[in-house]
Amino acid sequence: MTMTPINERCDAQGLGDFQRIAVIGGGLMGSSVLRALRARSDQPAMLSVHDICARTRDRLGQFGLADRYCATAASAVAGADLVILAIPVGAFGPVLQAIRAELQPGATITDVGSVKTTVSDTFGHMLPAHVHAIPGHPIAGKEASGPEAGCGQLFHGRWVILTPEQNVDDRALTRLSDFWISLGARVASMSAQKHDSILAMTSHLPHLLAFSMMKTVRDAEGRQGDCTRFSAGGFRDFTRIAGSDALMWRDIFMDNRDNVLAALSQFLVQLSALKSHIEEADSGPLLEMLEHIRESHRQTFTAAVRQPGLVAEPVMTNVPLCPNAQADWSRILSNADDRVA
Repeated sequence: MTMTPINERCDAQGLGDFQRIAVIGGGLMGSSVLRALRARSDQPAMLSVHDICARTRDRLGQFGLADRYCATAASAVAGADLVILAIPVGAFGPVLQAIRAELQPGATITDVGSVKTTVSDTFGHMLPAHVHAIPGHPIAGKEASGPEAGCGQLFHGRWVILTPEQNVDDRALTRLSDFWISLGARVASMSAQKHDSILAMTSHLPHLLAFSMMKTVRDAEGRQGDCTRFSAGGFRDFTRIAGSDALMWRDIFMDNRDNVLAALSQFLVQLSALKSHIEEADSGPLLEMLEHIRESHRQTFTAAVRQPGLVAEPVMTNVPLCPNAQADWSRILSNADDRVA
């Protein structure tokens, strides 16, 4: 395949002919995929799901989101023609080790992780040659977690970025693109390196700043109190994503650390300039800088509202995870020799 820097598609023919789909991970993203599939008139012949947490599997069963609720990842993927990994990226190594022997020839395997270079490397090293490995990233989500947070409309109007290797089978890429488009998404293909550079700036850095801002205010509150009590919309808007899953974001920051650090360095340059103007009481240059930033924001989001791939995310409160989920994933990661890093 000859890949241009970014290829976009928004037309599809059904679910890409996938009839036996396995989802590994029943949290926000995995359960949203299942809900979206359940809502379709042309449902696949078999939907299988595995989650490491038995309580999560029980909840998925109560919602009726699959046909098979599997205690192991290997049993979930047996016979599947599409496998979707919706688990922390740090768990990919041990999970791929467990399922590789069960992947049928010609099956497509993809993921929903926010970092693609390390995932591409891990797919290349661990998956057999008879499957089509195509990393993916739906740019959709909430700070809420768990199967209760899933939403069948989560992917509507959102971008899904696929980062295939140069030798990808064109038909396999088209089928996977069709699958995501049929769930309401727009699909773009680009290199894993380009994806990670872009997302470090537009997603990973904002999350890092939100976590930092929340800690800064809570530390200040410990010294003088009442900071959060008298906070307004700006603080809540800025720190909303600090309620996101900590394990997932630990992995993202580590796996994309070079790009995250580069984005953070660029941010600190701008923050330092603002700090300098305030320290020197340079009201004129400060106003000029703020007005320039404000105009950039206006131009960016005035254009964005006309693009179906950029829509406002819903604000939701956090949903409790399975009590053992964090401990279970942490145990897997601590014992993994092939951690994505």
